[in-house]
Amino acid sequence: MAQYFYKQAGNEHGPVSLRELATLVANGTLEERTAVREQSSSKWTAADEIPGLMRSVEKLVDRASAVDTASADNTIAEPNKPRPAQRKEKRRETVSSDHSEVALQNTPAVGSRISSVLFIIPVVVVAISAIWLFTRPSRFPAPSSGVPLASAEPMSGAELPLAEVRAPAVDPPSINIPVGVAQPVPGLEGETGLSCPALSDDLKTIVFVKAGPKKGDDVFLARREDAEKPFGAPVRLECSTRFMEAFCSLSPNGSQLVFTTQEDGPSRIMLANSSDNFLTAKRLVVPGTNPRQDHVDNPQWLDEDTIRVVIGDTKFTRRSQVILKRQSNGEFSVAEELPFQNPWPRMHLSRGRERAYFQSEAGILLATPKYQTDEFGMGQALAAANLTGAYDQSADDPLFAVPKEDIVFFTGPGPDGNSGTRKLWMIRP
Repeated sequence: MAQYFYKQAGNEHGPVSLRELATLVANGTLEERTAVREQSSSKWTAADEIPGLMRSVEKLVDRASAVDTASADNTIAEPNKPRPAQRKEKRRETVSSDHSEVALQNTPAVGSRISSVLFIIPVVVVAISAIWLFTRPSRFPAPSSGVPLASAEPMSGAELPLAEVRAPAVDPPSINIPVGVAQPVPGLEGETGLSCPALSDDLKTIVFVKAGPKKGDDVFLARREDAEKPFGAPVRLECSTRFMEAFCSLSPNGSQLVFTTQEDGPSRIMLANSSDNFLTAKRLVVPGTNPRQDHVDNPQWLDEDTIRVVIGDTKFTRRSQVILKRQSNGEFSVAEELPFQNPWPRMHLSRGRERAYFQSEAGILLATPKYQTDEFGMGQALAAANLTGAYDQSADDPLFAVPKEDIVFFTGPGPDGNSGTRKLWMIRP
């Protein structure tokens, strides 16, 4: 999982995981505006701008409140039952003076006053705790989902509820479209036979794969002036090879492109750059893979120097998803393998790698790391198939989720199924 550094008192600390960073913010060790950077990046940003961090902080604060409330409930449940310290004190009184014990037993007024005091003390403590709990200022806003966590903590390895793991809404939204309605991507309504949409972070540039003028599929690119405007006519990129292309992705700033070329042998990944207007491409070599035995495909840029790729064998009996990091010499090396419970779907990872999106016959699914583990679960339905339309599982087509929120670009016949071919859609689940 992603690791982070933070600045405190002028010094740099880390690396820490997202969960550890959230704990530091939740307990007040770090402020919400503390400077934080991802281990793979030199860019510093405020802690509350790290994707998924504040949602994790909210969960920790809510769970702490639940523990406080549970402790108060236990105290109220049996107000007259002596606590361990009280029982010890009673034994000490009995040992120290038999006469005192007899006197207390034979004096009802004294016994009544002691019982009253023993009853009142915990009640006063609980009342003060309740007043503090309900009047203290809130450090963090309530979760945007409006659905509180259960009072009992989930078991380690459990998948958390969808409302707790999906990306928060953004105001203003990345794209102003209604909730739960799949819409054709403006400007590209007439394009058919598309696959693998991918956009730059500003949503002004899009690439996808479709049939080119020659045999096989090629990579096409389209641009627009603003995220709310239609795209212009798509243009075939000259870096497309004479073989079948698939699985393309743009780097966040739109300056780099990776795509898969499917020759007669195993597929391989090509890297192109906007410096020559994506005119040429070179092979991206993945250390540890055998070009004659391993498919390397489905690349996705996570930042300008980090790519997620899929590695599998030619007989499709194994598949793993790994992270590549660019080294000082410009080459890429394998940094880690992602712990997916099911590595077979063509995933799209969120920027901070807290969420993984993919399409299936059930619709658009969202997988996240299980509670207190790094392993991604099997996924939960973010948008049901009745909203997205039929999915051709044989196409094995990945989708694209915008960086800041759950707005998804995908291909298919659409919810009405009338197009009869893969077109480009977008939906805010």
